[in-house]
Amino acid sequence: MVAWLSALSNYLPFAPKWAATRLIFVVLSTITFFIWLKVFLRRRSQLDSTNINQELNLFTAFLMLNPFLGLGSILITPDAPLLLFWGLASYYILKILEKQKSKDYILLGVSLGLGFCSKYHIVLFPLVTLIALVFEKRLKVFFSKKVFLTVIFGLLFCSPVLIWNFQNDFASFKFQLNHGFQTPKPYQLWWTTSYLAGQILIFNPVLMFSLLFNFKKSLFKISALGQWVFFLYSSFKAKVEANWPMTSHAAALVDLDTNKKKIIRFSLIYYFVIWMTVPVFFFTDFGKSKIQQLPTSLTVYEIAPQLQAYKPLYGPTYQLSALFSLLTDTPVYKLYGLSRYDFFDTLPQSRPEEKKFYVLKYKTTEWPITYYEFAKVKVAEFPKYDLEVFEFSHE
Repeated sequence: MVAWLSALSNYLPFAPKWAATRLIFVVLSTITFFIWLKVFLRRRSQLDSTNINQELNLFTAFLMLNPFLGLGSILITPDAPLLLFWGLASYYILKILEKQKSKDYILLGVSLGLGFCSKYHIVLFPLVTLIALVFEKRLKVFFSKKVFLTVIFGLLFCSPVLIWNFQNDFASFKFQLNHGFQTPKPYQLWWTTSYLAGQILIFNPVLMFSLLFNFKKSLFKISALGQWVFFLYSSFKAKVEANWPMTSHAAALVDLDTNKKKIIRFSLIYYFVIWMTVPVFFFTDFGKSKIQQLPTSLTVYEIAPQLQAYKPLYGPTYQLSALFSLLTDTPVYKLYGLSRYDFFDTLPQSRPEEKKFYVLKYKTTEWPITYYEFAKVKVAEFPKYDLEVFEFSHE
């Protein structure tokens, strides 16, 4: 889906390529924002809310202030279209619960199929939604013969993913299953603690504790809680990225209790402090260094000439390895196990067979145990990007 959306920028001749690509995602995030507003309004109308204008204002504010759902939603990542199609699927679920129209079952399937083309996390939607409907005692309302329309159109619109996997030995499915259900490293407590702390801080601790301590069995609260619990379980098997439960944040806001003024006041104060602190952080030397270390084309263009003497060269992450391969026309594979497990680790070329090779790594990254037995010597460094090059030899 990211590739399809990026390709649309080729049809915007009035803007340079880099600006057109960004513009596509700005438009996408704007549409997403209005979709979630429609979800909120339909949900509140079903609940016969008496103060819908005030609730809508607060929902809009919290939607925009959440780092994932506000500025974060315009980043070019699979999360952006996922959030859009999750919102659309939520909207059609609400419509189906009102009137079981065939059109809405079809559009629910279309939303889920396109969501699957965006990110596999959409498979959680049917799971958490069905659980929520059980608690709301409305599962029978949803289920009818028309649900087969959802299944058929869902399969039809995710068929590009299914066909590609069929043609490629189910590579991406196998990768995700192995990544999710195998634990290549011993459990580390910080996987779970960092996940919990990240979700609480990003969602807003005031809102989080308000939601959990005043928990009522409602469609969107259970949907959000189901996602948080799933990724909590995942955190015992591997590191969970903070953005993975992004859709749970939007869902939780839909059914948030907005009647307690003290909670709302403290929540807004928290967001104000956070958004005032972030710019200050990036103006510090530490913050500037973190921005500088982000893998970009400029990084590759600047250091690539100095790396010509070090061959074969292995990269520190899939991002930098991919950028080097693309921009220098020289295959650069990530060293197996040097960073978070990804597709590059499944490639045979990620495991060096040469007796002598070079590795570009970040200074703060620990060496994989596999390479402890190798003799290694630092031969170059790039302090600006916190990168260094080591020569490995193994007789």
